[in-house]
Amino acid sequence: MMGALLNTLFLHSLILLAVFQQNTKAEKLYYQLKKYYGTTTSSSLAESQAKCNIFKGKWVFDSSYPLYNTSSCPFIDPEFNCQKRPDTLYQKYRWQPFDCNLSSFNGELFLEKLRGKKIMFV
Repeated sequence: MMGALLNTLFLHSLILLAVFQQNTKAEKLYYQLKKYYGTTTSSSLAESQAKCNIFKGKWVFDSSYPLYNTSSCPFIDPEFNCQKRPDTLYQKYRWQPFDCNLSSFNGELFLEKLRGKKIMFV
């Protein structure tokens, strides 16, 4: 049963990777979502977001990462916890776009923007 679930998850992951690997399609989706959900009221922030391309950047070392201990997270099933690697240094990297800074994920804002809407996780 778990093998079939992992195979399905792997297949869906490959499909998503193929879809989002092409920057132009992913960028188009990003800008459509950005336009639909709007931006903040700060004009300087809105201006910096307009030139921000989150798909062009690099991985940078950040000693504050990881933000939580994955091996003790009660929400991650052991079979999905990728802690079989002998190293953990890879967890100390984060994505940094060239033209802007990414803000931290705001769960409250996310839930507020999606209030009354349907969402599907693949």
